[in-house]
Amino acid sequence: MEYILGVHLEPSDIILDVGCWNGGQTQRYAKYCECIGLELSQLKLKNRVRNPHMQYLRGDWNHIPLTHQCVDWCVWDEGPEHAIEPEVVLREIAYVAKKGAVLTVPMAPDAAIRLTHKFLKGESSIWSGGHLHEFTEETLRNLIEKHFKVETLYTLTHKFPGYTWLVGIGVK
Repeated sequence: MEYILGVHLEPSDIILDVGCWNGGQTQRYAKYCECIGLELSQLKLKNRVRNPHMQYLRGDWNHIPLTHQCVDWCVWDEGPEHAIEPEVVLREIAYVAKKGAVLTVPMAPDAAIRLTHKFLKGESSIWSGGHLHEFTEETLRNLIEKHFKVETLYTLTHKFPGYTWLVGIGVK
């Protein structure tokens, strides 16, 4: 992810990290430019990573508390599978971004989605962390194309077996 962003970022850019948790990943982006981490959970923000190139906002993905085209890039890392309506969040991202967006999602088949649906139906006491959507190259491309031109899709394989993500870069 850092490599992909490093190719596109300029030192004067500003990144919005949508769903930043405590800012661990956001800190990596701060090597390249200024960063804003957006997180719903006050508890996660309380434990945030501190860095002079980072600031944090508490807010909802569906109503990003920023103005039109105020950031250069948005990163939505491992978030689309958790959103109730990913299209709504992407519309908000497109509103605040000047240059583009980077989305990452677990690659199908996503066993967590089946566990979530069983949990929501009352068929299981196991909760998977809320994977509500399963993505393929086609569905991620279709999501990005709602507001951006798809520049590229990458497949990243983690060092742990079975962990594979799709990364899509959309540009304006």
